Amino acid sequence: MLVSDLDPDEHEALSRRAIEVLERVGDEEGLSRAWFAVGLIGWSGAMWDSMREPLLRSIEHAQRAGNKSIERDVLGMVLATILFGSTPAADGISATREIREQHPDSLEIQAWTNRVIGSLIALQGDETTGRELLEEARSMFAELGHHEAVAAHPFSTAPLELRAGNPAAAERELRAGLEILEGTGERARAGHLAALLAGVLAQQGRLDEADEYLAVARETIQAIDVSGLAQLKISTARVLALRGELEEAVRLAAEAAALIDGTQELLNMPDLLMWQAEVLELAGSVEDAKAALTKAVDTAARKGSVVGAALATERLAALKTSEH
Repeated sequence: MLVSDLDPDEHEALSRRAIEVLERVGDEEGLSRAWFAVGLIGWSGAMWDSMREPLLRSIEHAQRAGNKSIERDVLGMVLATILFGSTPAADGISATREIREQHPDSLEIQAWTNRVIGSLIALQGDETTGRELLEEARSMFAELGHHEAVAAHPFSTAPLELRAGNPAAAERELRAGLEILEGTGERARAGHLAALLAGVLAQQGRLDEADEYLAVARETIQAIDVSGLAQLKISTARVLALRGELEEAVRLAAEAAALIDGTQELLNMPDLLMWQAEVLELAGSVEDAKAALTKAVDTAARKGSVVGAALATERLAALKTSEH
């Protein structure tokens, strides 16, 4: 599990005290592990950009210690910061290819880089190549027996399918990930996937089924998992809005948007803002819906998401047309 049971501030204080001790004795492997721990502190708050520096310091120490295993683990998280954070798609593809070229003999790094490049290429509009690379990554993870990575794969594949207008395919991806996590007992990601699935089911009009997965998400998402909580709130808001419980839906959607706005998770921010706009439109708050969509366009553009910007722009144009 990536999230510590400790308070993040306490976790960081302990890790940095460990770094001071390890520096005095010159323990390179220990320093690598300690800096990795510092980097992971930002994970629960989706502070992807802030994670990068401590993770790179961890890699430096792992290389000095000659520990390839730690280096691979940390590189996997560095690649996640490129994917989910504010790195523009084009820059992210370039940086990821560089990492791939530096580790030609590591199937695990090849798999992680395929996942990142596939996701970012799909954002740029080449969904076919994106799917192909993501399938290659899934096969590689399966070959490695890396069940955790296979289970987390829907965080890339499901949004791709949703942006492509394929909610049934997104549902299959999310269910597959949850099935794997049920077998491992890993809860940190299960709740987030369940919340995503609830939103997909709501989109298909299956509100009672959505309720079941919202219940799973409420039981499993940790209080410090900001991105997961934002997804739970927006999926709940979508279900409530479709049931006509508009006041509560609007409130929860606003809370979800505020949560994600306080993170560095630029990848998923446009989707959440478009879902907020959907709730606001159902509530008749057209001007607020247009504001959310305008922000979605800007956020998608900053990430280099051609697909996200186009979808939000199309929705915004439709709203403006409906007023005339």
